[in-house]
Amino acid sequence: MLARCALIERPLLFDATEEVFEVLLSITDGWQFESILEPAEALIRVVRGGSGFRIEEEDHQPFCEDSAVSAACCLVAILLNRLVENDADCLCLHAGAVSMGGQTLVFPNTHRAGKSTLATALAFQGAKLVSDDILPLDCTGAKIRAIASGVAPRLRLPLAPSLGLRFGFSAWRLAGADDGYYRYIRLPSSSRAPLGARRELGAFIFLERGAEHAKRQLFSVSKASAMRMLLLQNFGTAAPPGTILDRIDRLTDDNPAFLLRYRDLADAVSLLRRHFPGTVASRTLWSGLKHAEPALSETERLEARQPDPFRLANCAIRHSEGIILREAEGLIFLVDGENGGIFALDQVGAAIWKFLEEAASLREITDAVSAAYPDIEPGQIATDVENLIRALWAKQLVQLAN
Repeated sequence: MLARCALIERPLLFDATEEVFEVLLSITDGWQFESILEPAEALIRVVRGGSGFRIEEEDHQPFCEDSAVSAACCLVAILLNRLVENDADCLCLHAGAVSMGGQTLVFPNTHRAGKSTLATALAFQGAKLVSDDILPLDCTGAKIRAIASGVAPRLRLPLAPSLGLRFGFSAWRLAGADDGYYRYIRLPSSSRAPLGARRELGAFIFLERGAEHAKRQLFSVSKASAMRMLLLQNFGTAAPPGTILDRIDRLTDDNPAFLLRYRDLADAVSLLRRHFPGTVASRTLWSGLKHAEPALSETERLEARQPDPFRLANCAIRHSEGIILREAEGLIFLVDGENGGIFALDQVGAAIWKFLEEAASLREITDAVSAAYPDIEPGQIATDVENLIRALWAKQLVQLAN
């Protein structure tokens, strides 16, 4: 069958895979699917593949999914990507979001930190779900606003007993599509923002969940760290890189960032409901908290270190042409205006970048850093400097000096 979704122009083809279409209908709200009879070129084809389903799209890598639920989940991500990828007025964050107390709290994605579970638990207790996993942002106004995605929240199974009886009962009572690994939750309309609704942002909350966090704690996060983390979670790339960086800069100017460390879901929900009731400005709350930094993601720690075509130790290196630079609290954010790459440098990296305003060799850079940090073992400095220069080279942010 051919079906058209109001979010995109070209239809989808479900080739004897109507069960995937049925799940897609059940987990989206307001997406306005309709079957079509006239021949049309499909944007995406969903076909049988082995014991599961295969999702094919021209010029994109195919996806193989084991169940109709996981295939529908994959389609949601693809369709939202297609919606924003050509819209220069949008950013799009890998994040969950809920509206409560007159503001929207955004939970940027952190692997297995519990953002979907936490957002769902808040919705069970009166908040409105804006997004479970993919959050488009409208950048056209004076303030950037969240756009409700119209997608049901998804929980990983089995539910942990530590989530509590109340949460477990609500997740059972409102259970939707379920493949034994994921379960969608059919929230009532009173607990979810309708598709396309714009919501004022209030704060970004980075989550760290673990057994070592015996006590829930809320910390303030610096603007520079928030920018770095949000750049990693953005995949709306229709706008020029410099514009994207400016928008992330605006976001973190207008909305404070917090770090929530927790072990128990009920405690985390209680803390958020107490601290974000709408009667106290998030910025006021932020200024009164102790400071902490979110853990760096593996993506950021393992920047590309591709081989270079020259001996770095002896060749003079300098900035590439056309690099856009923004500074925030000691960090530097670099944008390659020609190739679209965005790169964040910490304080030491920022110092090295400034050192490269004039051409310098790897050995000269290492000697300068060693002189500035005499307490650090020289071999470690040499390794760190080389890794940074190689990463900058891989992203075409530095070049050989003439």
